[in-house]
Amino acid sequence: MCRAVGVKTLVINLSVFGSKSVISELPHMFDDKRTMEELEASNMSFDELEKYWKTFELRKQSEHQAESLRKSKIAKIKAGYDFLTSHNTTIENNYGYYGHTKLNALTNYFVGVLKKNFRTNYMDKKLSHVVDDSTPFVYFPLQIMPERTLLISSPFNTNQIEIIKHISKSLPIGYRLCVKEHPFQVTREWRKTSFYNEILSIPNVQLLHSSIKTEDIMKKCSLVITINGAAGLEAAIHKKPSILFSDFSYSILPSVYQLKSIDELPTAIRQSLRKKVNPNDVAKYLNLLEANSFDFDMIGFDLDYHNYFFRSGNLIDVEIPEENVKQFIKKHESSFDTMADEFIKKIKNFKK
Repeated sequence: MCRAVGVKTLVINLSVFGSKSVISELPHMFDDKRTMEELEASNMSFDELEKYWKTFELRKQSEHQAESLRKSKIAKIKAGYDFLTSHNTTIENNYGYYGHTKLNALTNYFVGVLKKNFRTNYMDKKLSHVVDDSTPFVYFPLQIMPERTLLISSPFNTNQIEIIKHISKSLPIGYRLCVKEHPFQVTREWRKTSFYNEILSIPNVQLLHSSIKTEDIMKKCSLVITINGAAGLEAAIHKKPSILFSDFSYSILPSVYQLKSIDELPTAIRQSLRKKVNPNDVAKYLNLLEANSFDFDMIGFDLDYHNYFFRSGNLIDVEIPEENVKQFIKKHESSFDTMADEFIKKIKNFKK
């Protein structure tokens, strides 16, 4: 709405470097518009790039968050007790809580647990636990749904099954498509088994289990195709070209083909399979990323935020005493100061 009326927007986003954040007008894009030719080169080999990437790797931090959040049984018991004994009037005066009775909430919770367990068993039996690299293949990672990454950043690419069908039909003879479930889809109780069944029925497609390490797939594949997210950058670090469906800052890499229309897909795949990744280009982009990011661990902050106020993320509808807020602000004072300084820098740059 702000942009529609000409108001500048400054959005803080998690960087693909997990411990860093970026402030820019558009999510996942830099306001720094330097081209590859204008960026300084730093001679790094692919081995050095991979080691450098692993020191900041976003996936490790996300995995830590998933393993930590809502895992404490004691916190769950306390949250359940608070929920059952509380007299919360939110349902009476907040439209967003319409129908959110204790019975409905408990029913949804236990139905969700049953769904997750049933779908986990299905996936363990039906999905591939080993990557078959006897023939060359293209890799397509599924995106979490529902999630802003697709619904807001790439709203015309939300039907991932149709995209998989398009990719499968566009592959050159001799190539297969490997699709992997996103490990954090577990936070949505996985997907309906009918979704997986439909993918399994598509010719020339192998559906991989979420437990397979992405790094292992990247090293064996010939090309990565992704709708959004850091997969295309990770592909470049592992010497693989990529095709990207939406806007992301690393699309300036020569090894990345940014798709404008699904009709381009067959041509894009053939062109991309012939590309060779230059480690100097990747190093240039990582330097650009460093120059446009700052130290603010959004994942760690979010985890601490849920642990501090919301029983490790188990109970959101709580009253938060003012003193607790003051203590939390004091605890993260240096991080807030850093963030404020970065916003001030951005504001001053826009005033120039």
